[in-house]
Amino acid sequence: AVGSGSSGGFCSPIGVAPQNPGNSGSTGSSAANCATGLPRPTNTPGNVTAYQTANQANVFIPRLPRYGRLTHHQERLGLTGALQWRPADSTTVSLDILYSQLDSTRQEDFLQAMSFSRNAAAGGQTQVIVREAAVENNTLVYGLFDNVDVRSESRFDQLETQFLQVGLTLDHDFSDTVRGRFFAGRAESNYENPYQTTVTLDRQNTAGYSFDFRGNPNTPLINYGFDVTDPAAWGWLPIGSSVPRSEIRIRPQGVDTVFQSLQADLEYDVSPFVTLQTGVNWKTFSSESYEFRRADETVVPALPAGVTMADITTLLTGFGGGFTPSGSTTGWVIPDLNALADLFNIYCNCNTGLPGGDFTLGSITVGNARGGNRFLEEEDVALYVQANFDADVFGRPIRGNVGVRHVWTSLYAEGYSSTGGGTLVFDTHEYQDTLPSLNLTYEPFDNVLVRFGAAKVMARPQINNSMSGANYLVPTTSLNATGPNYTATIGNVELEPFRAKTYDFAVEWYFAPESLISFAYFYKDIDTYIQVVRQDLSYEQLTALNPSAFDPSFCFGSCSPTTIFALTSAVNTDGGPL
Repeated sequence: AVGSGSSGGFCSPIGVAPQNPGNSGSTGSSAANCATGLPRPTNTPGNVTAYQTANQANVFIPRLPRYGRLTHHQERLGLTGALQWRPADSTTVSLDILYSQLDSTRQEDFLQAMSFSRNAAAGGQTQVIVREAAVENNTLVYGLFDNVDVRSESRFDQLETQFLQVGLTLDHDFSDTVRGRFFAGRAESNYENPYQTTVTLDRQNTAGYSFDFRGNPNTPLINYGFDVTDPAAWGWLPIGSSVPRSEIRIRPQGVDTVFQSLQADLEYDVSPFVTLQTGVNWKTFSSESYEFRRADETVVPALPAGVTMADITTLLTGFGGGFTPSGSTTGWVIPDLNALADLFNIYCNCNTGLPGGDFTLGSITVGNARGGNRFLEEEDVALYVQANFDADVFGRPIRGNVGVRHVWTSLYAEGYSSTGGGTLVFDTHEYQDTLPSLNLTYEPFDNVLVRFGAAKVMARPQINNSMSGANYLVPTTSLNATGPNYTATIGNVELEPFRAKTYDFAVEWYFAPESLISFAYFYKDIDTYIQVVRQDLSYEQLTALNPSAFDPSFCFGSCSPTTIFALTSAVNTDGGPL
């Protein structure tokens, strides 16, 4: 749901002062900003009451009321294999392989009213006439409206993922007291979404549209005001039509990830009570993503002569079995994606020469697709040494280990910003940590264990964490300057890891078989967190924060230096005791 004034408010009756509970400058105060289909409502008590009820400042309305059906099909193949060879009693070689392939399709069909979440420029809320309205708990639960734009939207995805993991392990005993292990592994995942196609049919300025959530908020009754199963009742709105126009969105995308690791360990029995371990570990993780889109998805060619809506549509049936209340929609006309693909040659990746028929796909050249093209690589090296012991103190057993690990971390990230001309941005970050640890377990009495542990620990920023659809480590910027909600994001490759000092103490009494009484205490002194922070800044403050990313002239015509943006970014913040 959205606030009633977030898109400028509804169309006010003639002669009624408009209520504009939002900060939009587009209100229903004049014929130019009001209905483009049916005329503005007359000044009658019923029209005024309905308008004032629905347009209150604190009343929330359904943002995109719709019915939808999602159809999924998946097919998975998995193979595992292991080969082990022992050339000598002291040596074992193991090879492990895992392969997986997942193929799936997804069909999404929606019947929706878009006007309630759109502003005047997009044919939105300011053009909607309210005939009847009911509010419960500050929510518009019922309404009867005119001049509502209705859309039938179909999306088809073909998705393919292949995964291959190979691991090689060599174990060797150099002597009775010295052992070694070497490991090499590689895992690669290739995800492709070669077909992600969305097509819409539209009907503008519908009269008699209603939704009713009263008594049944989970399955509302929606009446669209016309026969949604009749192809002739729908429109194919090509280039040159008023908004909202029909759309053809083509957005193939994919992600390739590779994880590689090398590790060597050596173990030496110093005595029957003490064992020394040491080793080195190297690993690297990389992720590369891509996305392609049309330059303008909101323009489509006109239907050729002789082609009707029945030729490019099909009927969805059997929807919502068992829905209540009775009378809910059970089917509607949807775009026939195959027919439209054949008609307009939409997958040619070319300009067909027809007005609105440019189906050339771009990645970094298309603003909305730039953010999907990014690359990250993290490389980690670690050295460690550790002593394990198992002995007696005062005639009672004590065991544990003490050691230290030193790690180096190097990160490289690049991507394309949607601001500042959409240029390639990249950065690196390096840091290192020394991490000592101690673990003790003492048995002062039979069946009683006293445990103590202390360590310095760290956890790196997660590579796959996202923020507003983009990875929060990639140093790119994005900006939504079209309103009514103005937002911005900045990635931060220089994030430091979570760091903490931890202490644990526990007493355990195993007083009977399968029985335990225990007491445990832990304390963590956390040095720093990673948090996604949101703050409100004017565009002027954004440009001062990062002049190269937020060009002062970029916002010209769509916002002003004092326009407030909600800026989202990931930062290191102070920690605290836990």
